[in-house]
Amino acid sequence: MTFSLENVGFMDALKHYSIPIQGLANGIHNFDFEINEAFFAHFEQSPVHTSNIKASIEINKRIEVMDITFHIEGTVLTPCDRCLTDIHLPIQGSFPMLMKDAEEKDDDVDIIYITASQRKLQVAQYIYEYVLLSIPIIKTYDCDEDEPRPCDDATLEKLNSNQNTEADNPLWDELQNFKDN
Repeated sequence: MTFSLENVGFMDALKHYSIPIQGLANGIHNFDFEINEAFFAHFEQSPVHTSNIKASIEINKRIEVMDITFHIEGTVLTPCDRCLTDIHLPIQGSFPMLMKDAEEKDDDVDIIYITASQRKLQVAQYIYEYVLLSIPIIKTYDCDEDEPRPCDDATLEKLNSNQNTEADNPLWDELQNFKDN
């Protein structure tokens, strides 16, 4: 990813999401970041506003290359796809990436190219993208164990009653017969 001068204000606001890479010794290094509302406020039109996420970044520095793994784990506040109540949806994911020293950049999205003079790696944009990739398409989870249970029982009852009326509908029966053939 390339950052232009237009992104300078954006980068200043998220400067504590930088990792010092110059001078890192060979071996494994870990960095942890807390991701919350203040983080997402810096991204226009973000689908996430409220969260409690831990982003752990593991860097394995070797000669001329660094293996980077982003670990995302926590919850995001989102409407449940089943009952439309706001839920704290658990998310998690791991995303590997390589970082290489190079003056010439390639178009490979899984490789970060840095110059020898670059002192820090700005990870805010990567964290943001990996959080969004960690959110499942269907936003539900087994919330029966939560206390209090966040589900909207009235909505769920309405959905269940609609399913029962579809079973008694002759058009629905014909569609089922059509599907079975």
